[in-house]
Amino acid sequence: SQLERFLGLLEKVKLGPFRPVVRKGEHGDAMFLVLGGEARVVDKIDGKDQTLQTLEVGNFFGEISLFDQGPRTADVVTNKDSTFLKISKAALQRLLAEQPDVAAAFLMALVRLMGGRLRAANKSFAESLTFKNAEGQIRSPSSSSSPNWGGRK
Repeated sequence: SQLERFLGLLEKVKLGPFRPVVRKGEHGDAMFLVLGGEARVVDKIDGKDQTLQTLEVGNFFGEISLFDQGPRTADVVTNKDSTFLKISKAALQRLLAEQPDVAAAFLMALVRLMGGRLRAANKSFAESLTFKNAEGQIRSPSSSSSPNWGGRK
């Protein structure tokens, strides 16, 4: 069946606890789906490792590397025994050649998920700007727009 052929192109990766799945800066050529276990996305912020996200069963990461040649942007490290389904760029290209209808369905699903992530990131960014603007107005009110609360102008 088409599903069996598609699954035959993928690689199952099993790792013990506290093992790196991908490292920041390395060349990426695959995405991963968490089949079992748990992992965390880690990056250095102010010189300290910070967990940016916890990845559980059903979560995926590394999808951008299927489309660009850029380096990994963070480490992903297992928290416990974990199993991943690795989808390489080569497997995706083979799927496109051999089963274009299955590849199209996979890519459309991936685009929807990536679009959701982008929308969430845009919303978070806009909210952070709104907060910073409000914080700036509270700290240094403009004399022309703020009311005179009993003081002199």
